[in-house]
Amino acid sequence: MKWTEPWIKSIQNQEKYSLISKGVLTSCLLWTLFFVFMAVVSLLTKDDFISHLAKTIWIAPVLGFTLAWVLYTVTWLSPVKIDSGPKGLVRIKADNITSIPWELISSYRFIFNGIVFKFTDDSEITFLLPDDIDRNLIAKELEAHSIKKDVL
Repeated sequence: MKWTEPWIKSIQNQEKYSLISKGVLTSCLLWTLFFVFMAVVSLLTKDDFISHLAKTIWIAPVLGFTLAWVLYTVTWLSPVKIDSGPKGLVRIKADNITSIPWELISSYRFIFNGIVFKFTDDSEITFLLPDDIDRNLIAKELEAHSIKKDVL
């Protein structure tokens, strides 16, 4: 059982796109500091260090912020992929991997455009399904792991 959530619907169900969030600004700062360090190291061999540093230091924040924003945008636009393994379900979104052990899933039910998993603590999570996926294959694999179908 492996699928990718429909991209447009997946994008709509995630956090709002924000280039000034705490995580993005932290990333901008770290990349800027990295490029400042690289500039200082590369300019140490120059005779007039301060003059060259003053002329080229503007590159560090430009590259730092640009790189951080591009990486954030690519991560934000990446699709959600769902896969199953021997120990449970795996949800992958860019560099974020979430594992859901089979033992925590008590039941499941199909909805119009997705599947809802109910956990042993009565919480639920919904995954979107593409239109062309075979729901019977998903049901067979879930039943093979002793997960029962929820009755509405």
